[in-house]
Amino acid sequence: MDIIKEDIDQLNAVLKVKVGPQDYQEKVNKALNEYRKKAKIPGFRPGMAPIGMVKKMVGNSALIEEINKLLSDHLGHWIKDNGLNILGQPMPKASEKPIDWETQTEFEFLFELGLEPKFETPKLEDITIETLTVKVNEELINQSVEDACKRFGKVINPEVAEENDILYGHFDACDENGNSLEDGHYHSTILINIVPDIETKNRLIGLKPQAEIVLEPQKIWKDKEDIKARFHIDNEKAEKIKKLKFRLEKINRIEPTEVNQELFDKIYGPGVINSEEEFKEKIKQELEKNITLDSDFKLRKDLREKLLSQLNFSLPDDFLKRWILSSNEKPISIQQLEKEYDSYAKMLRWQLVENRLTKENNIEVKWEEVVEQTKHLISMQYAKMGIPTPDEQELQATVSKILQNNEEAKRIFDNLYDEKLFSLYKSKITLQPKEIGYDEFVKILQE
Repeated sequence: MDIIKEDIDQLNAVLKVKVGPQDYQEKVNKALNEYRKKAKIPGFRPGMAPIGMVKKMVGNSALIEEINKLLSDHLGHWIKDNGLNILGQPMPKASEKPIDWETQTEFEFLFELGLEPKFETPKLEDITIETLTVKVNEELINQSVEDACKRFGKVINPEVAEENDILYGHFDACDENGNSLEDGHYHSTILINIVPDIETKNRLIGLKPQAEIVLEPQKIWKDKEDIKARFHIDNEKAEKIKKLKFRLEKINRIEPTEVNQELFDKIYGPGVINSEEEFKEKIKQELEKNITLDSDFKLRKDLREKLLSQLNFSLPDDFLKRWILSSNEKPISIQQLEKEYDSYAKMLRWQLVENRLTKENNIEVKWEEVVEQTKHLISMQYAKMGIPTPDEQELQATVSKILQNNEEAKRIFDNLYDEKLFSLYKSKITLQPKEIGYDEFVKILQE
């Protein structure tokens, strides 16, 4: 078998694979003999039919199957042995001249390759990025206590709506003239305190059950996506809704519970927290942990954007689009691909950068680390449920069962690689802390 690589440009190449009888004939003959032994052919005992007859019956299919196996086995090895870094998989390219499986003995197959781009990894030491910090003060802690009291409070149904109430009722979807739309009857809720339009919010406050009011959807919810989610409808139906006739059926109000031992036990388990001071300290620790996680998430995002903007290397886009269309597990339209491709390409570029950084900095994850991380995750899960961690033998059995799932094992591997890479970033780049208020922090994260 001869394989020749022909470069089209820096990102695309074609492999020409020449296959002759010396490559496939022995395997084809073996396959025909195996078929001959097992086949039930009228007029002949098993294994006694003339080989010529067998060849006439299944010769072409045996030839095609063996050549496909040959190509599958050798292409990957050749690419690896020749140090080619490719994107996706080799794609068969149609030959100008159709193959005649009846008479041909020499074959040439063409495969398109998408090549990894060449780029220089930026020096992490030269990068400066702002990182956000938030001081957890008494006001923020008290707000979290208040939220916890509401979360574990009880729902009551008052007779008059107030600003923090949830209104439940019937919506009659209408056109701009107030005419009801076909199949436009829905039940859903309105959270008064997040209604964006002040005038509409004031109209809702003071309503009583069975009251009816005409509303404009864009003044109740932020955008069309909210409308679709509220009514479980598609884009087309949401576009048609210009007005809503709302009939209030029930007012829901959350009556906060008291800050007491019952609340502590509900949240953290019996006896874990025993005073309001301990409760507030625990909340402070959780807030600090969550803020750090969110700040790190933004830092990762900012670093990715900065590195990719500095590199800005190209990909074999046409090849990748054709490869995605041909290999995607679920059928995907060209329109959908074009819509989503930029996000895919950006993710791929970042993956290439991280792969390079992983290699250059000798980052690796050993199996022992995966086992220990899995044990840690199991122990955390037991702790959340208030159950003691099992003994080492039982824990090891659970770990083995989890890691037999290839997808789960890969996920843990990937997370460990991600953690090591992030530690590398934080150790090398220059971080500029910027302290902001919590509300501003949340707003930035939502952008």
